[in-house]
Amino acid sequence: MVLKNNQTVDYKSEHQRSRLFREIQEKKAITPDSVFDGSIEIRNGELLFNPPRGLGRFPLIMAGENVEIYINGNKIEAPSFINDHDKVEIKTLDIESSVSMEIRLTEDKLKAFLYVKKNFGKKYALIDCKPMQKIKVIARCVIEEEPAPIRYENVMEALQNKGVVFGIQEDAIMRAVQDTAEEITAEIATGLAPVECADASIMYNFQDEDWNETAKNPYGDGKIHSVSIGEIVAIKRPPVPGKPGIGVTGEPILARMPKDVPILIKDGVKLVNDGTVAMATRSGRPMLEGYSKKYLSVHPVHVVEGDVNLEVGNIKFYGDVIIKGSVLDGFSIEAGGSIRVLGDVLHASLYANGDIIVNKKVISSRLQAGGLAVPYKQIYKMFTQLLNRLKNLLAAMDVVKAQRAFTTGDLKVNGEGQLVKLLIDYKFRDIPNFIYELIGIVLKEGNKGFIADFSQIAQRLSEKLCNLGPLRIKHQNEIEILIQELQDSLNIVEQSVASIANIAVCYIQNSVAQASGDIIVTGKASIISQLHAEEKIVINNGVVRGGLLSAREGIIVMELGSGEVNINLLDNCVLEAATAYPGVVIRHATDIKVVQEYRKYLQAQASEGQLIVKNAN
Repeated sequence: MVLKNNQTVDYKSEHQRSRLFREIQEKKAITPDSVFDGSIEIRNGELLFNPPRGLGRFPLIMAGENVEIYINGNKIEAPSFINDHDKVEIKTLDIESSVSMEIRLTEDKLKAFLYVKKNFGKKYALIDCKPMQKIKVIARCVIEEEPAPIRYENVMEALQNKGVVFGIQEDAIMRAVQDTAEEITAEIATGLAPVECADASIMYNFQDEDWNETAKNPYGDGKIHSVSIGEIVAIKRPPVPGKPGIGVTGEPILARMPKDVPILIKDGVKLVNDGTVAMATRSGRPMLEGYSKKYLSVHPVHVVEGDVNLEVGNIKFYGDVIIKGSVLDGFSIEAGGSIRVLGDVLHASLYANGDIIVNKKVISSRLQAGGLAVPYKQIYKMFTQLLNRLKNLLAAMDVVKAQRAFTTGDLKVNGEGQLVKLLIDYKFRDIPNFIYELIGIVLKEGNKGFIADFSQIAQRLSEKLCNLGPLRIKHQNEIEILIQELQDSLNIVEQSVASIANIAVCYIQNSVAQASGDIIVTGKASIISQLHAEEKIVINNGVVRGGLLSAREGIIVMELGSGEVNINLLDNCVLEAATAYPGVVIRHATDIKVVQEYRKYLQAQASEGQLIVKNAN
C-alpha cells in the first residue's frame, strides 16, 4: 500500500507489491512459518505499508501534530491497526490565509474605529519516518503565506455599510492599509462633539462667615459682614445653551440642556432685572439659610457698645445682636439671627435662631442656639429611626409567617400581637427605647408650637409597642397604620427644621448650652455644665469636670473627670477622650457603662442599640 499526502491508493496495487515481496523471500529460502511484524514507512510524503508474516503483528498508526488520519473514511482519535485491505487517508491541517476587518462606533457615535486582524496561511508536509511497527505521523510547516492586504476601497465600503458618512479621515485609512502589523486599530472617522452648555450659577457678593475658623478663634472684634440698603448682594449668571454636534453617521448630537437655578430670597432682599440681581432692602448682615435649598436674606444688626445692664435692659431683636461688653446678671437676649458677645455672660440667658459666640466666660447661664430647631431636629431623628425599625419589623413578620415550620393557627385565634411581642423582645429591643426617648422630648417641650401635636402619635406608639402593648395587636395592618402616621408626622417636622446653629465659648461653668449644630469649648474647661449638641461637642484643649455631655454625631474631649461626668451618646455617636478618670458614666438608651480606673485613651460608640466601650492604658 502506497499513500501520498491527501490521496488514497487502492488495495490492488499494494497487494501486487506484497506478492512480489513474498516471492523474493521465498527465493531466499525463508520458511512459511517465519514471523515478521508489519510496518509502515513515510517516504517523500508517501505512506508505504508492509503486511505482517506468519504470526507477526499488524502495524499501528496514530495522528500527530498538524495531521488527521482516516481509515476507511473514519477519523481515528487513538492508535489504530491497519491491514492490507484498509483505505488510509492522511490530511495535513493546512491553514488558509485570511483577513478580518470590522468597523466599530463608539456609544456616542462621535468616533469610528477600524479593527483589522491578519491570519497568515500555513502549508504542511509529512515528515519522513523509517519503517516501524508503530508510527506517529507528523507534519511540519513548509510554506507560510502572507494574507492579502486590505484595500482602501474595502474600508470605504465597510464604512458605507456601517452608515458612516461624516468626519472620515482618509489619511488614517491609508496608513492603516499600508500597516503590516498583524493587528491594527485605527480611528478613521471623527464626529463633531457638541459644545457643552453652562448651568446657571449665583455669585454672592459677600463671603459667608466660615464657622470653622470662628470656632477655632472666637476672639474676634465683633465685626460681621454687612450691607447697606440698595446694595447688590447676589448676581445670577444665566444658563448658556450648548451647541449640537454631528455624529459620524451624520446624525445631530444634542447638547445637554442647562440647569436653571433661581435666586431664592427671604426677608431683607428683593429681586430686580428679571430675577438676575438680588438687592438688599435694608441694612444688615447678608446670609444664606436652609439645607437643600439656600435662601438669601439680610438680617438687621443691633450693636450694644458696652455691657447689657440696667441701662440697656433685656434685648429682643429679630436680627443679629452684637454685645461689645458683657451680659450681666439677670438679663436676657433673644435674637432672630445670631448673638456675639465679646465679653462674659454672667447669670444670663441667650436665645438665638442662629449661632451664639461668647469670647470669654459663661457662668451660671443658659444658651440655646437654633431656637425650636433643636427639639424639631431631635423629633425628626426619632421619627426617622422609628420609621425604619417599624418597616423592618413588618418585613420580619412576613418572613416568619412564610416559614413552613411556623404555624399561624394561634395568630388567627389570638391575633398577631404574640408575633410582634416576640420580635420586639428578641430582635427589635431598641424600638421601646426610641419611643421613651421621643416621649421625653415631647413632654419636655410642653405645648410650644405644634410640638404638642406629636404627643398623640407618641402615645399611640407607646400603647401599641411598649410593655404588654404588642399583645393587644390583632393584625399587622395596625403596624402599617402606625408607619403611615409616622411618615405624615415626619413630613411635617421636616418642613420645620431650620438651619444648623452652633455655640462657641471659651469657658463654661454651671450652665446649660443647647445647639442644633455643634458646641465647641475653645478654652480651658467645662465645669458642672450640661451641653446638648445635635451634632458634635468638641473640647480639644480643655477638661470636663462634672455635668453632662450629650451629642448625636461625636464627642471629642481632651480630659474627662474627676468628678462625676455623664456622657449621653445618641444615635451612632462616638466618644473620644485623650484621658479619662474613674467615675465617668457613659449612657446609650438603657445601656450604661462606668469607667472604673484611669485610662490614657477612651473610646465609646453607640451602634444599633448597643454601647461599645474601647480603651487602652
